[in-house]
Amino acid sequence: MNWLKEHVYIAAWLSPVIAIAIALVKGRGQSERTSTFWLVVDLAFLSSLAVAFNPYFDDKARNFAEFACMFSFGAILFGKHRSLD
Repeated sequence: MNWLKEHVYIAAWLSPVIAIAIALVKGRGQSERTSTFWLVVDLAFLSSLAVAFNPYFDDKARNFAEFACMFSFGAILFGKHRSLD
């Protein structure tokens, strides 16, 4: 169990990969165009979340990742219901 506590950030690094795979599978069967902007915002949120949880990055990088995580989460929370296309 000690290994899992020390390497919990691996799950955070897998989340962008899973999000891209889900977006590709979800968009494959649709005839309408998916918004690339929101895919990039989701990817930025998940990647910055992974860096923020990773203990091996320095404090400067983790602080920037926390800021990017909060900014992209706010964009997701307050702007995703609006259509940009």
